Amino acid sequence: MLLEKMFSLALNLIVLIKIANYLGASEYGLFSYALSLISILAVGMHLGLSGIVVNEIVSNPAEENKILLTAYVLKFSVGLFIFCGVLFYLLFFTAADNESRGILLIFALILVIQPFEIIELYFQSKVRMKTYSIIRLIGVCAGSLLKIGVILDAGTSIQLASAHVIQVALICGMALLLIWFEKRRDLWSVDLVFGINMLKKSSYVFLGTALSIVYLKIDQVMLKHMAGNSEVGVYSVAVSFSEASYFIPIAIANSFFPKLIAEREQSELKYEESLLNLLRLLLGFSILLIGAVWLLSGPMIGLVMSEEFSSVEYLLKIHVLATLFIFLRALVSKWIILEGLYKFSAISQGGGALLNVILNLLLIPHYGATGAAWATVLSYGFASYFVFFFFKETRYIFDKLTQTYFLRKMIK
Repeated sequence: MLLEKMFSLALNLIVLIKIANYLGASEYGLFSYALSLISILAVGMHLGLSGIVVNEIVSNPAEENKILLTAYVLKFSVGLFIFCGVLFYLLFFTAADNESRGILLIFALILVIQPFEIIELYFQSKVRMKTYSIIRLIGVCAGSLLKIGVILDAGTSIQLASAHVIQVALICGMALLLIWFEKRRDLWSVDLVFGINMLKKSSYVFLGTALSIVYLKIDQVMLKHMAGNSEVGVYSVAVSFSEASYFIPIAIANSFFPKLIAEREQSELKYEESLLNLLRLLLGFSILLIGAVWLLSGPMIGLVMSEEFSSVEYLLKIHVLATLFIFLRALVSKWIILEGLYKFSAISQGGGALLNVILNLLLIPHYGATGAAWATVLSYGFASYFVFFFFKETRYIFDKLTQTYFLRKMIK
């Protein structure tokens, strides 16, 4: 998984640099704004099911087909509803130009394609992410070549958006074919009662995930309306460099999640030890990343980006500080699922989202993209660490995070 993500990271960054330099700050800002807006809308089809589906398959392997198909039907239904809403809005309620409408409509197709990514959860539950990683690698390579081809052919931003959607469709299509050949003789069924029960379990996780994505992307949407396309273009490049590393905690947390489920049932001491070790590992990765960015981002950005994006270095050095909290949050989210404390996912992420919006409203008018970067760091610090101090049920994970950040247990 890590090898695939690292290769995909390098390839995606190369393509991002090509697209940003090709489109320029203003047009790339519009491109990023459209993708961010669709990403926010796409939270509706997440439904908070990812961790719960893996947990259900691990606990009830005989019913994995029913679990997968039921989860897919739920996600697709919501995605199709949101897509129809976007289409209706673009047709009747917006005065945007044809290019803006076209980009938004093409990116909106992701809403009806992405539910097929539920198949990834099957491979997670079987600890077979190598297979899915190969599928992703093929899709990313093909999509990247297509985007580079559009640039070499002097294509439009609409064609680049289409290439991005084709990449998503290719990955989902290959995964679908693989699981079909593996399980085509098995009985597939949809159990709506079971689906409703999963939704009840996932409601708080869904709300928390939705809010986390909102305040991950809302800064670019707010910048668009408060500072203009060019500011969004420069900021989104910095964010893309910073967020490219987010695969590390997600890959680690997803890989060890089935192991944590088993250890929690077998030994509380072993479970706690594994939790602390994983938190320390994630913190170590975040510190290494911050150090690398502060040392190398200047020469790197000056080498690969045009003069129009010169302020990316400064924004990146601020934004990357958020990884101190984001990396560990990936594992904390799994802990919340394991302990059944679903409502605290919503509470923590809701507090972070609210703080992020407030800080953006206060800082963007005065500091532009710099204010948005600091708003992200502060809101993630609150949502991923400090908020857990205020509730008795979450003091345990606050204590484990404190031990991780301040090496308290190691000193003892």
